[in-house]
Amino acid sequence: MLGSDKTRIIQATVYVTDIKKKHEMDVEWNTWIGADSNHWPQRACIQVQLAGKDQVEIVLVAAKK
Repeated sequence: MLGSDKTRIIQATVYVTDIKKKHEMDVEWNTWIGADSNHWPQRACIQVQLAGKDQVEIVLVAAKK
């Protein structure tokens, strides 16, 4: 993220190929963002078909520092 960091994330859209694996993605997300974080962004998780063998794609919107 150019000129920003994960504490400045405003919104995240998570695209997954299998919504049944959302819990697994949530565990990884919590580890990355910080489960006790005071900077939790708004987030949506959507099941989609992704190219190739990709299973997850995440689009972030963050404020500049």
